[in-house]
Amino acid sequence: MSSHYNEKPSRLLDLPRELRDEIYEYALDFHRYRTEL
Repeated sequence: MSSHYNEKPSRLLDLPRELRDEIYEYALDFHRYRTEL
């Protein structure tokens, strides 16, 4: 069970560029929404 903790969190960098951009844009929109409150 502890084998999961050995995985590096940097696996996000292995995502396809399109998916990464999608997540990045979603994060930007989310940040914009929070700052407008």
